[in-house]
Amino acid sequence: MTEKLYYDDVYIKESLSRVVEAFEKDGKLLVVLDKTPFYPEGGGQPSDTGRIGDAHVSYVFEEDDTIYHVVDKLPENTLVLCNIDFERRYDFMQQHSGEHMLAATFYKLYGAVSQGFHMGDDYVSIDMSFTEISTEEVKRIESVVNGHIYSNVPVNTFVVTPEESRSLTLRKRVEGEDQVRIVQIGEVDACACCGTHVKYTGEVGIIKIIKTEKYKGMTRIYFKCGRRAFEDYILKHDIVSTLVRNLSTGEGELVDKATNDMAEVKALGRKLGEYKRRLSGYEAQNLKARAENRVVSFIYEDKEMDEVQMIAEDLASEDLFIILGSALSRGIIVFSGGGHNVNVGQFFKENMKAFSGKGGGSAKRAQGSFGYAEDMKAFAAELLKQVNK
Repeated sequence: MTEKLYYDDVYIKESLSRVVEAFEKDGKLLVVLDKTPFYPEGGGQPSDTGRIGDAHVSYVFEEDDTIYHVVDKLPENTLVLCNIDFERRYDFMQQHSGEHMLAATFYKLYGAVSQGFHMGDDYVSIDMSFTEISTEEVKRIESVVNGHIYSNVPVNTFVVTPEESRSLTLRKRVEGEDQVRIVQIGEVDACACCGTHVKYTGEVGIIKIIKTEKYKGMTRIYFKCGRRAFEDYILKHDIVSTLVRNLSTGEGELVDKATNDMAEVKALGRKLGEYKRRLSGYEAQNLKARAENRVVSFIYEDKEMDEVQMIAEDLASEDLFIILGSALSRGIIVFSGGGHNVNVGQFFKENMKAFSGKGGGSAKRAQGSFGYAEDMKAFAAELLKQVNK
């Protein structure tokens, strides 16, 4: 059995430990210590990382009361100095303690039960047993939980037997264990948990719910505590400041300004679409007038593919063989008509690869894209030769 120093002192950063075993198994280098400051993965909390001597510890896990440290090389000495990445440990302590208060508040206010918990380097989330939550409910939850944080309530841990735990009012119980570790946060929450926690709720700093979403009949709550919430605030404050500066408005008017600007952009987009549609009609008539042997072939240097497609669609009813392309988008669209019996889908299938293109279609209509405009133009020229045979 490995002595768990992190339970004696959750703020421990280093220890002098003795190597009990050091070996390779399943391609991993493993070290067992007589006592360890490293918290192993468990209870939804990732493991600590750090160093054992000059070896890097990337992962820690527990099996049968023995804690195994995954390292990049085995230590040469029996007595080793262990150092954990305390910034990472403390971050997880803040998130985990915040999660307990958040889950407890959901339960007390709305009767929702935590059904899942994920704590990683990128995000922290809990799955609550209701299908949806309103913005007002989110704000209420945040207000209550942050009130518990500001009250600086003590966080105590103690171990009881399963029988003793049944006499306690617990939000969550653990069955099948010889001993049950309880985390009690004042009058806020009492819950069976094996993770590491802060000593006072004030250390959590702040909790902020980032977003909510429906998940397998439940509601998944994403949140951040402590330094993560602070860094998230810095990021979003920088975004708001940049928008305020670029849009020449105040923070209070930013939403209205952005909403009005987006509405104006959409209106301009609709007008632009109408103008493009009219111009495509004029351009289609111009190309029709210039057709030779009922063939239209043209590559536009200054039009995007959506404009080229509109022109092609306008010409499609004129019974012409149409080859139109966009050098900007490196795309091509072809309609087989005008009495020319060329199976364009077959031509695409047989020749696209030779011109580093992708695409295909039916006997009468095909479309493709190319890595380079030169390849597209060469492909169009080759197709035109086939049509004019």
